[in-house]
Amino acid sequence: MKRCYSRFALLLVLGLGCAPGLPELVVFEGPTGPAVCGDAIVGTGEACDDGDTIDTNACTNACKRNVCGDGTLHVGVEECDDGAGEGGVPRNDDACLSNCEAARCGDGVQRTDVAAGEEGFEACDDGNPVNTDACLEGCIEATCGDGFVQDGVEACDDGPDDEEECTRDCEVQRCGDGQQDDDEDCDDGNRLDGDACPGDCQIVVCGDGVVEGSEECDDGNEDQTDDCRRCLRPRCGDGVLDEDLGEACEPQLSPQCDGSCQHPVQRVVLGEQLGCVLRADDTVLCWGSSADGRTGEGLGVGQATLIEGGELHFSDLVAGPTHVCGIVSDEVNFRSQQGDYRARGIAHCWGSNTAGQLGRGAAPGAFSSIAAVDASATDIAPPMRNLTLNYEVTCFQEIGDGGGFNGYCFGQNASAQIANGAAATLNTPYLLDYASYFDRFTAGRQHQCYASAYGGGEPEGFCRGSNSFGQLAREAPDFSDDFMVLEELSFPGGMEVTDLVSGAYHSCLLAQSGDQFRIHCWGQNARGESGAVPGTPVGVHRIRIANFSPRGLVATTGTTCTWSDGAIYCWGDRSWGLDARQDRTGPDPVDVSENLPAGRILDIALAPSQQICAIVEDAGLWCQGRNTDNLLSHDDGAEVFEAWVNVAPWSWSP
Repeated sequence: MKRCYSRFALLLVLGLGCAPGLPELVVFEGPTGPAVCGDAIVGTGEACDDGDTIDTNACTNACKRNVCGDGTLHVGVEECDDGAGEGGVPRNDDACLSNCEAARCGDGVQRTDVAAGEEGFEACDDGNPVNTDACLEGCIEATCGDGFVQDGVEACDDGPDDEEECTRDCEVQRCGDGQQDDDEDCDDGNRLDGDACPGDCQIVVCGDGVVEGSEECDDGNEDQTDDCRRCLRPRCGDGVLDEDLGEACEPQLSPQCDGSCQHPVQRVVLGEQLGCVLRADDTVLCWGSSADGRTGEGLGVGQATLIEGGELHFSDLVAGPTHVCGIVSDEVNFRSQQGDYRARGIAHCWGSNTAGQLGRGAAPGAFSSIAAVDASATDIAPPMRNLTLNYEVTCFQEIGDGGGFNGYCFGQNASAQIANGAAATLNTPYLLDYASYFDRFTAGRQHQCYASAYGGGEPEGFCRGSNSFGQLAREAPDFSDDFMVLEELSFPGGMEVTDLVSGAYHSCLLAQSGDQFRIHCWGQNARGESGAVPGTPVGVHRIRIANFSPRGLVATTGTTCTWSDGAIYCWGDRSWGLDARQDRTGPDPVDVSENLPAGRILDIALAPSQQICAIVEDAGLWCQGRNTDNLLSHDDGAEVFEAWVNVAPWSWSP
């Protein structure tokens, strides 16, 4: 085949041949003769022949149909034609698509033939104009900060301006995201309190007079003793003692104060080799000898027992030598031999019951289990009050129907100290004659005494029972089953009886008015416990202590003590300590609080087994005396502590 690019007559071509500078003519050899492309005659081997020299119309200059993918642009039909790709497969990711349309953003086909920054680059192409999916108009990948919110991915997108409502992470602005908003004082990326930025992202200014954030109040001042302190209402632990809120102490002011603003112990009582404390949480702990069940379900010497496992709470606690009673403060049902009953306000006792002094209606014996005083027989209406115990006697009062006080006792009655004509032992409460006339009463071993708190003129005292040691404040008779007036009592007008106590065979009374006071004692005086030189005739004796403001009295066999906020004075038998002093017996009051830790004295107790204990504010429980049955120390072999020693039975491990 020979080619010449000319469109003259065949004869001319044959005659002239291919002259220099003329187009090449395409000649196809066929069975009927040669076919010439471009002669406008479709010959053998030609798909078309339009007889022109235009290569961009329907018939190419090679006499082939102009189709997409042949590499020849078909003007008016194709936008482009870059031919077949590798392996004869047209490319679809460059400037010309496989359908010979020019690639454009939005055609659904991503170009990959150009790099980022070059003209025509597409990061994506999803074929739609939607700006809330992963590919935006302009074939740009959606990113946080492009100004469009991507569905399911972004919560917001305010563009490059980073407006206040939307974070740089395209999350809605909130406290704790680490980006401070105009509504926030700070934002440290967390919602924790206690660090530099509070959990609500608000820095509260206490004292600006505006209640905000965690403030309970804001009175705009710096007074930390009024009703708004550091923008909080008064509470335990704020460093201010609020007695009107029931606070006994403040932890910031008193190292021995517990978290409820109460002293670890609020009352101490002692018996024979027996100690019990009423704790700040109103539970009772006992230790010492477990004989007769006096320590409750005792674990043994040197170990402490929490009565009823701490499940029962008490408002008062009193101990005799071998038994203990307390008034329950719980609003709970309690089971006893008499069945279920409401425990609140009822006295509960445990320990020795040799004469029925536990009041539970049981035969004599010992009971380590706690049980209520049987109030069913006399129809007693709680709450009970003014508990008093001695060797084999227990007494209490209740508020009578007429507003006065009814008195009840049970236990030993051999000397008619409880009632004339009654049994020698009483194992349930017995209503006392004339008890409604008295507000104070006390029980000794074989006698009882009563006093009116409000004398109208002068307070009066009365006693009954045995007089073998002058318990009735007179020489005769040997005993009386009726009340005997203490005729020798003498008080200035307006004084009130504030305390009345008994040892085994003597009694003492405290009357006060303002800063004036009188202490009188009578009964046994073998060691000066009634305030007179032994051998002095029987009668009422006045005890004088200068510059002293007594808070109360305590007494045991042979000893009487009184205390103020800062001192303890005792008379009678003081052989339990006194820092190795020699003056251990006598009627003169002696200050025994030397070397006691500094602090307000809250309560004291005496034991017939020769121990004395004191609760000192900020210092705890301190005792001295005989260490029988490890009463004062669970791990010390000392027999006697002549100096004050700290006692903490609640810390003694079983």
